[in-house]
Order: sequence, then C-alpha cells, then structure tokens
Amino acid sequence: MLLIDTRRHEVIATLSPGESILHTEFTPRGEHIWISSRDSGHVKVYDTRTFETLATLPAASPSGIFFTHRAHRIGL
Repeated sequence: MLLIDTRRHEVIATLSPGESILHTEFTPRGEHIWISSRDSGHVKVYDTRTFETLATLPAASPSGIFFTHRAHRIGL
C-alpha cells in the first residue's frame, strides 16, 4: 500500500498491512489508521505521523472498521 503526498505527487511511505485490504478507517482525530486485512486474518493499526505499526490485532476474516457516526447505521 503506497501513501502519496498529493501536493508533491510523490510516494512518502509504503505500508505492508497484509492481503486483501478491503477497508481502512481513520480514528476520529486522524492520529491512527486501522486497516483490515481479510485474507491475512488481522487488523493493523498505524500511526499517521510516523507510519509505525502500533498493533496487529488478530481477527477472523475482518471486513470493516467503523469509528464514525455511521457505525450504528445499517445499509449505508
């Protein structure tokens, strides 16, 4: 997964969160990004300033992470 600076049009980091990335979600303040890797069986948490891996959380076929106001709503 490449992270691109859209102002400078250049790659600023490369992340390796796993296979079959279906969903990413920023925490409400944007300090972390959670990335679910369905085929690798985990969710990785990254720091958005340093791009350091903060956690790897085991999960059976994770598909979706919802921190936002839409988390409680079905069908959206």
